[in-house]
Amino acid sequence: MLPNTSPSLTITCVEDEQTVVFHAVGQINFTTSEALQLPLLAAAESSLKALALDLGEVDFISSAGLRVLMMAATRLRKRNERLTLRRVQPMVLAVLKMANFTRFLDIAP
Repeated sequence: MLPNTSPSLTITCVEDEQTVVFHAVGQINFTTSEALQLPLLAAAESSLKALALDLGEVDFISSAGLRVLMMAATRLRKRNERLTLRRVQPMVLAVLKMANFTRFLDIAP
């Protein structure tokens, strides 16, 4: 799949037999969140595989980014799945914990 790019966020996707993994590089904010929203929600609705988002190269997430994560988690919950976040940076993890998103998202190393 070709990368989806916005001014300060690049999203790439890799699939294996069991999981669709999106890799984000940059910041997820109001301006860039659509670059993540479109492919992530499409995969949440159409793929039967587990869905993961690698945030190892994301150092900032705003409420717009949190909204995208919540929308993906809601779609996945309909099929009894959970969104897994991988390699979450400390500042992003702090935001997720403050917003109580860790109750419906899986955090993996």
